[in-house]
Amino acid sequence: MKAADKIAVKKYQEKLKLIRSSGGAIDPNETKADKEARKKRAKKDVRFLVEHYFPHYATSKSAQFQIAIAVFILKTFGARVFLEWGRGLAKSVWANIIIPFWLHINDEAHYMVVVTTSKDRAEELLEDLKAEFEVNERIINDFGEQKNLGQWEKGFFVTKGGFIAKALGAGQSVRGLRVKAQRPDYIVVDDLE
Repeated sequence: MKAADKIAVKKYQEKLKLIRSSGGAIDPNETKADKEARKKRAKKDVRFLVEHYFPHYATSKSAQFQIAIAVFILKTFGARVFLEWGRGLAKSVWANIIIPFWLHINDEAHYMVVVTTSKDRAEELLEDLKAEFEVNERIINDFGEQKNLGQWEKGFFVTKGGFIAKALGAGQSVRGLRVKAQRPDYIVVDDLE
């Protein structure tokens, strides 16, 4: 294995470790009604979704502008937005993890494409969401096992729940992209200075 590959594997394993260590305990005695009520609330309340499913990112309360853009994207079919938030205000976390997950559980996003300056960087950004689907115990508890062996690789994955994600570098065409009949319906262009 090349040195660069070893570094990438180590970084991914560290992401998995962070996600595993940040989740709260799953109540083995919770009722199905409790679980369904939580899922229903998460579909409506993105702030709750962040606090419950992504506590490792929720180091402070979600800002109103973050909530507003997520709600706008959910309610506006074909929305095109430009996130010009200050440094450290979680643009990539919201655009590449929180919003696509929220859209997915609301059945509004099925195929996500991340595009950035290079394919390697796009793959790195996509790995954050992939890691959440792979080991986030709260997601697995509520939505079932998501890791889909055989379609779980760097830069492209399909969850058992049917969410598709692909990474592309700048200059690579998104034209013609599809998996079976599904075409991209959520595209993020990240950090294209």
